Amino acid sequence: MTESMIERVRDAIFKEMDVTDGLDLPAAQRYARAAIEAMREPTDFQRDMYYELSHKTETMIDAHWERAIDAALKWSAGSADRAGVPMAED
Repeated sequence: MTESMIERVRDAIFKEMDVTDGLDLPAAQRYARAAIEAMREPTDFQRDMYYELSHKTETMIDAHWERAIDAALKWSAGSADRAGVPMAED
């Protein structure tokens, strides 16, 4: 089953911390969500790299970036991915 971005970030945090016992799933979900939300505004370097690929204006780049972050945050429990596959629990 396809994981949400929040689940991917949560799992990466667990892996990096080498957490095996006493998993606090609700806290990990909050940390993952906070990490993704911190990415809401692209850095200047990211804008420059995106511009090189797309030649979009800064306003368009920001709008695309924010939309992608919003999608990562809204893909939650009970929803389905684009293929209609139910999502794992948040």
